[in-house]
Amino acid sequence: MESSHYFSAQPAGPETRRPLSVVLDGSRRQLVTASGLFSPDGVDKGTAILLDAVPGPEGRRLLDIGCGWGPIALTLHCGPPTPRSSPWT
Repeated sequence: MESSHYFSAQPAGPETRRPLSVVLDGSRRQLVTASGLFSPDGVDKGTAILLDAVPGPEGRRLLDIGCGWGPIALTLHCGPPTPRSSPWT
């Protein structure tokens, strides 16, 4: 069975946007998600386990490409920045 994504040349159905209320980094966030995205109804179990274990980012530069509605980047961005270590400090 082939799945259809928002980036498919010929998606199987129309884009359907809907609100998503989700807790990220301890705070409730109101977002908008769309059909064709991975885990459009909330944080999936694997991502939740990853977010519980991953350390905070160094600085504020994040890259999240093709990752559903972006729960990883949103969570890491919402948290406090981790001081960047440098050989010059």
